[in-house]
Amino acid sequence: MQETVQDSGSKDSKNQPNTYDSIIIGSGAGGLATAICLARAGKKSFGARAT
Repeated sequence: MQETVQDSGSKDSKNQPNTYDSIIIGSGAGGLATAICLARAGKKSFGARAT
């Protein structure tokens, strides 16, 4: 299983570990709604789904 994480942060972001305010497990309707609410609140979240 391969996973790719893209960071759209600043140029110096490669020297810093990725930090998230929350991790969302599941990409169904509930996970998507949670991600939207967190983004609107200004939080950074990571979403994971099973393939």
